[in-house]
Amino acid sequence: MKVLLLYTSHRQVKELKIAQFLYNKDPFLKTMDILFHCNNPDIDKYAVTEILNGFESPNIGTIFTSVNSGANTGVAEAINSVYDQLADYDYVIHLHPDVFILSSEKLQQALESNDPEQTDFIAWEINREYGMPPGKRRTLEYASDFFIFSPKERNNIFKDYVQYWTDNPHIQGQPGANSGCERFLGYQTQKYGLNVAYLDRGLYGGMRTELEPLGIWHCHNLRQIEQYLHRNF
Repeated sequence: MKVLLLYTSHRQVKELKIAQFLYNKDPFLKTMDILFHCNNPDIDKYAVTEILNGFESPNIGTIFTSVNSGANTGVAEAINSVYDQLADYDYVIHLHPDVFILSSEKLQQALESNDPEQTDFIAWEINREYGMPPGKRRTLEYASDFFIFSPKERNNIFKDYVQYWTDNPHIQGQPGANSGCERFLGYQTQKYGLNVAYLDRGLYGGMRTELEPLGIWHCHNLRQIEQYLHRNF
């Protein structure tokens, strides 16, 4: 199985260094190619390149660009811009540098138990009630910080990102609430009739920034993750 880790980033440098440490400790991760996409022209490119060169990966690619349509649309925009480079992979794992893979055991199980010819996406559906006002529920949303897709040509839901946000600038019934990438993923996978397999990230996934059943941790507190690594690695 040929797998790519696709990092989309704006300003994470120290986080990438921690990701490098964890990657190099994990034999399964070290079988994966890496593509790093950054839409911040002011990031320290030298520092990022030095860190990327330290990943013990079969292949590493880097894209620095000033094209950035914003926080809500940026993930879809970035993936669409590289989609034609992904065809050789069975699966692409999209993540941000501050989503740390602490253990790849369950990730490996998820990949190996889903045939990429039959499975289009592997994603975590966001808890429909957590963080919502009483009596309110989300529509279908998939977490955008970490998801997996099979890069078949027909699976490129990302190419519609401009039209989607033109038609859906806000959450229906909430004019002041922007429609985020999570809602985009839910809407588009349904629209395209894609087969989405369940990714077990527990009840809250990255919504509570804690270690998840999958073995990943979306952590914004670098001191917290560094203390964890000091105790456990």
